Amino acid sequence: EDMKNVCFICNIGRYNFDKNASGGFPQHIKDDHNLWQYLFFLVHLGEKDPTEYDGIESYVASKLKTDDISWMPLMRAMSLDSLEQEEDIMDVLKNKLGAVETVMSAIANKLALTNEA
Repeated sequence: EDMKNVCFICNIGRYNFDKNASGGFPQHIKDDHNLWQYLFFLVHLGEKDPTEYDGIESYVASKLKTDDISWMPLMRAMSLDSLEQEEDIMDVLKNKLGAVETVMSAIANKLALTNEA
């Protein structure tokens, strides 16, 4: 049941992706955290000569030797990170808009006082 509702790679639930990510949970487990791609990568590491590893392969292989899973994106997903960045940008824009409205209001008040004089 968990396989249908929780990403095996990042352990984030379906609801978060369906609500906040483009394409929802199905796209996330198909494109972002495809279980089979991770499995193939691990098999690839096991079959490749360690002297021919590139940087990422060396890094992951060294983590695997010590049973360190910190290379896995646990509780992280780029599709959700971009949503947080968009929300941060919207907050900044709202704050700037509020400041512009305050300045415009002050200018309008000064203009009204000038016209009365």
